[in-house]
Amino acid sequence: MNTEALHRHAEIVVEHELRRARRRLAGLPPNRRGEVEELALRVANELVDAVLDQARRDPILEQALSSIYGPALARELRALSCVSD
Repeated sequence: MNTEALHRHAEIVVEHELRRARRRLAGLPPNRRGEVEELALRVANELVDAVLDQARRDPILEQALSSIYGPALARELRALSCVSD
């Protein structure tokens, strides 16, 4: 499965939702607004990692995600083969 595509999709969703919330976030000091944005991205990445971990144990989930996000990229396959060596 193309894990980069799944991570990128999560980032796009977070960016979209942050744009929608800009007016509400505008009341925060700039440093706090940046912290909220960073936290939102970190949470999204952690969720994606949890889904990927589950997909490694669940072939049906892995197949579903592969059908949505495409096959693993060549460099992901090379990284996996290096880990098993």
